[in-house]
Amino acid sequence: MAESRHIHIKRVHSGYAGTFGVVLDGYDGEPFCVSLELPWADNLPNISCIKPGIYEATRHHSPRFGETFLVQGNLGGRTHILFHCGNSIADSRGCILLGENYSPQSRVSQSRSAFNEFMDRTRGVDFFILQIERIYSNGFTSNASKDSLLGHD
Repeated sequence: MAESRHIHIKRVHSGYAGTFGVVLDGYDGEPFCVSLELPWADNLPNISCIKPGIYEATRHHSPRFGETFLVQGNLGGRTHILFHCGNSIADSRGCILLGENYSPQSRVSQSRSAFNEFMDRTRGVDFFILQIERIYSNGFTSNASKDSLLGHD
């Protein structure tokens, strides 16, 4: 039987440029990358991030993105929510993009490296519990790293 795990995304900001988060290995575990999703737009397909909540992510082979994870659960009619590489919201239609840091112009940097680390951490795992939580109120520094956002400078 494959090992199960928990990945937690703490969303730290959402605005016109996207929804930004920190990805942790475990509920309050080690931050290992950052995330970028579309801005909130009432959970509408292809133009909005998914609502905060608890989901299951299952290993999936995408014809476009290769080996990844597919988010499933109460998605409000949404489908094909994947984790994959990308640097700006132009690279997503509702999926979760991963990066090493935030960069100027409201992007994530080193997406391939972050995605590879994500896949390394989930090696041998067929599914995991994904919790997405909103922790922001106002304000954001676009070039902040995952460590500075969590106070680990």
